[in-house]
Amino acid sequence: MLLLVLVIPVLIFITYQDFKERAVSVWLFLVLGSLFLIKNLSEILYSQYILNVFINIGFCLIQYGILTLYFSFKKKSIINIADTLLGWGDIVFVLVVCFAFPPLMFFIYYMLSLVIATIIGFYFKLRSKTVPLAGIQSIVLAIWIIIISFIFHLSLSNDDWLIEILI
Repeated sequence: MLLLVLVIPVLIFITYQDFKERAVSVWLFLVLGSLFLIKNLSEILYSQYILNVFINIGFCLIQYGILTLYFSFKKKSIINIADTLLGWGDIVFVLVVCFAFPPLMFFIYYMLSLVIATIIGFYFKLRSKTVPLAGIQSIVLAIWIIIISFIFHLSLSNDDWLIEILI
């Protein structure tokens, strides 16, 4: 629980930096990833944790690959989505979050955060050409952690309770 208490200020600082500077310090990603790694390795088996991380990263790589292909075909030239559509900080943030949750919980958090970012993005589109995606996703993650861990006292390392709710 202490590690989650430490995660919240890191997420808030990521949000602050992304909204203010439109960039996030790489050390924040390292701290966040380390906290998730230590927390999960203390709660679940190493082999299960590695499988969860690989599934989450695989999902992200497939998604980024499909986005790259789609926009490359659309523009009729190879597009690097990290340089044109997303920022490297946005991609690194999502890859760090791959270390936080089992696959089902990661997928639900990820989709929810993208929906919220899209809604906020429509508002920001009137004011700016880019959206602070990592900042939005990090504040959604802080709220997600507070609701699941501190209000409902459910595990973030195991999604059995989530499967029971969905079935």
